[in-house]
Amino acid sequence: MRKIIILLLAIGLNGVIFAQVPAFCIGPKIGYNTTNLSTDAGAISSDLKSNFQFGAFVRFGNKIYLQPEVNYVTKGGVLKGSNTGNPIDQEISLKTITIPLLVGVKLINLKVASIHLVGGPVASYTINKNLNITDAAESWPVNSKDDIRNASWAIQAGAGIDVLIFTLDIRYEFGMSDIYNGSSSDFALKNNLLNVSLGLKLF
Repeated sequence: MRKIIILLLAIGLNGVIFAQVPAFCIGPKIGYNTTNLSTDAGAISSDLKSNFQFGAFVRFGNKIYLQPEVNYVTKGGVLKGSNTGNPIDQEISLKTITIPLLVGVKLINLKVASIHLVGGPVASYTINKNLNITDAAESWPVNSKDDIRNASWAIQAGAGIDVLIFTLDIRYEFGMSDIYNGSSSDFALKNNLLNVSLGLKLF
């Protein structure tokens, strides 16, 4: 009985708290990503990869709002180079949990629609790594999964539109931290991402 009373009090307290927050909403989201790995090595280039993402968001505020999110995102790219004249294509796929903490500003706010800008930092943690190991182990910088760090930071910036209960965003994610953890001292690797997402505001 005591546990039931505590649970009811907690639910009631949460309701009171959220009732005081202007324009609070929460909901799921899905998205389509185009990602690539940028490197400062002139002999190695990178091709794009395309993947989907899904997650959830919470929004607090009205004209200026805070929007934290939790998303499952596949990042990575294809590193391209050569070894003694033989071309090398190394595909790197990183399954990550990302936590953006975004601030949005509504530029136009009508009754059924609004246009906004959004941006903020993103923490990313890699939960699974897939990469094909090349034969050029001595001259190629990424030779194992351990050569890719598990955690990284980025900045997201973009714009979007809300129509009724739907929210559509287009954002670019700039990789800020080096995800390379290998032995090559003159090699750096950063994740960049272009994302289009659709969210549903449930509350």
